[in-house]
Amino acid sequence: MSRSHLILGAFVTAGALVFGTAPAVAAPVEATTTSSVGAPAASSVVPRALAEAAPDQAEVTHKPWRQKRPSWCSPTSVQLSLRTFGVKVTQDTLAEQMNTDSVGTDAADLNRVYNGYLNDLGYEMNRVDGRDPEVLMDAVAHDVGVLGKAVPMGIRGSQASWIDTDSNFGHVVSVRGYDRGAGTITIWDPSADGYGGHHVVSVADLAKASQQNGLAFVTKP
Repeated sequence: MSRSHLILGAFVTAGALVFGTAPAVAAPVEATTTSSVGAPAASSVVPRALAEAAPDQAEVTHKPWRQKRPSWCSPTSVQLSLRTFGVKVTQDTLAEQMNTDSVGTDAADLNRVYNGYLNDLGYEMNRVDGRDPEVLMDAVAHDVGVLGKAVPMGIRGSQASWIDTDSNFGHVVSVRGYDRGAGTITIWDPSADGYGGHHVVSVADLAKASQQNGLAFVTKP
């Protein structure tokens, strides 16, 4: 796989995604796709019974870590998620395990490492298509409202309402809250740049920014 560009693509159907560094200047970055590299199977539907068990609103907290390096959004967002599962692991360890480099992290490596930790705890992760607002809200409501966990989500920087850029770069944030009545989802963007931090985003806007199969959907079998 060429790593000369930040790669935007589907987790399963069109290829792998490199979650990487947002350019300092808002210049377009070429979008590229590669063949599938074996990411977890995606599910287009969240079982309604799982979502119905969730309260109308909920939020979980985690330490508000920023990514230590510009390309470390994946290790940081997984670190944040795992802390809500009671797992303490450093960004450095996760970056090494995910083979993260100065460009970013391959989706397959993020999935492999994250799912490995989850499996040890009796959970499993699949991908759901966060581009559908209803599916997105249902999945977040289950993970945050029922399980009480934050989860990583892959987004496209150029479509994110809280990022002022035209650049086509992959990025990962932590999804940690929701409000069904208000139609909002709460995220923590780990970027050390000005757009990083706490954001409350409409589910429609977050769905617009989502990568195909971009949301990590965690269940307890």
